[in-house]
Amino acid sequence: MAMKKSYLSKLLNYFGENVDNVTPMPSQKLRLSGKGIRISSQEAPFEVEMGRQRLHIYPDLPIDTRQDESPCDYILVDPERYFSGIGHFLRLRPGQKIAIDHNVAEQKHIFTYSRDTFRRHLQISHEGKALVFRDPISELGTYVALLRDERMAYRFAERRSRVLDRLIEIFGGPIEVLSPTEALDTIRRVNRLLKKDPYRRQDPEGNVGGLVELPTQLTPVIVGDLHAQVENLLKILSENAFL
Repeated sequence: MAMKKSYLSKLLNYFGENVDNVTPMPSQKLRLSGKGIRISSQEAPFEVEMGRQRLHIYPDLPIDTRQDESPCDYILVDPERYFSGIGHFLRLRPGQKIAIDHNVAEQKHIFTYSRDTFRRHLQISHEGKALVFRDPISELGTYVALLRDERMAYRFAERRSRVLDRLIEIFGGPIEVLSPTEALDTIRRVNRLLKKDPYRRQDPEGNVGGLVELPTQLTPVIVGDLHAQVENLLKILSENAFL
């Protein structure tokens, strides 16, 4: 009976408000055990240690500087996999919670050491000005720390900066909304190129249709309708290793 009561109390702590506000020192590792810890988002980026598995948490700063006042999203990645190519990641938006759970099939593609990861009960909540970390019922030890390695801490932002510089180079000047005349000319040039696209099938009369045959030697990146939102396109192209 005592064992059941202890387990129940841990679950109540997990879902309750038993949270300590913490300002970690640069070299400090905080163990999640029995209660949650709340850390100001200004302290980011973070590293979560789950046995051999590491999880890095980076602020996903907006490309549009007009959104700087709003709380940013966070990107959760396995640093051993994410930066080597197009990799899986988790996105944590303001007001959301993420639980690391073996029942979520997509999460298995993110981590290198899945057994170490999914034996824990890690939950991260985005409160806007702070992140709350919980893992109350794991006896294995889950730790949170500031990401101390400067090379790793700025890796996410530096890659996006390099990509944006490359996009400006490709575009041939400042990335901005075109005039109506320039936009219409660009659309017509794109349409002429699409007529010659080797992956668009032609009918018996040589007209191209809407069916696209995806190449096997390339990794296609499919982008939905952007509704002329330049910032959304830049966000997609500068995310992951898409470019």
